[in-house]
Amino acid sequence: MCARAALAGNPSDMHGGAVLAVPVRACNATVTLGVAGAPVALVDAAMARVGVAGEAHWQTDIPRGVGLAGSSALVIAALRASGNAPDDPLELAHLALAIERDDLGIPSGLQDRAVQAFDEPVLVDGGAVRVLAPAKTLEFVVAWSDDAAGDSGDYHRGRELAASAVAELARIARTAADAFAAGDATALANLMDESARLRDEVAPLSSEHNALAERLRARGLKPNSTGSGGAVIAVVTS
Repeated sequence: MCARAALAGNPSDMHGGAVLAVPVRACNATVTLGVAGAPVALVDAAMARVGVAGEAHWQTDIPRGVGLAGSSALVIAALRASGNAPDDPLELAHLALAIERDDLGIPSGLQDRAVQAFDEPVLVDGGAVRVLAPAKTLEFVVAWSDDAAGDSGDYHRGRELAASAVAELARIARTAADAFAAGDATALANLMDESARLRDEVAPLSSEHNALAERLRARGLKPNSTGSGGAVIAVVTS
């Protein structure tokens, strides 16, 4: 199960807004049943939810703690390995969300799980999921820094956003989804930048994360955070 990166609107999905996000297929997590592996709460909780007992082996090359949805990738990989995962992607996404949020107490939204369950670019708008395919090929740069890694639960726990900020981030995400679908890299880049700058005002990330983003801006790119900090993504416009 691959990583994911938000393009615009994050983190408004945690508050009923909308987020545009894409799979990052270069990084993946896998779970295999019947082979002994080190225990991990995410995999154990997923197996318990679907009533599967036995040993499980997991591995991942998704960087930890940088906002690339490594935890939900393990959960969905475990559910699929169990053989008891729902066939419907939206149902699978909601099940994965319940495991992290309700069983493990991890502050979470639908975005990560929707991208990974559908395995496609999506606009997550409240409880609705719109699967997207660009009319023209779009290329992205993803970068992360271990120095900017952190716990997403710590970042989200207890954080509130003003309704006006949620509404504006959601508007940006919906407009960005249209630009993505049209394959308009320039419009998408501008909207990703708008989303990142608004987030910096209403839900700022660490100075280490901002330093990473500035390095991409110095190269003419317009990055947005992929998630809760530590990684950024930018669309290539030339």
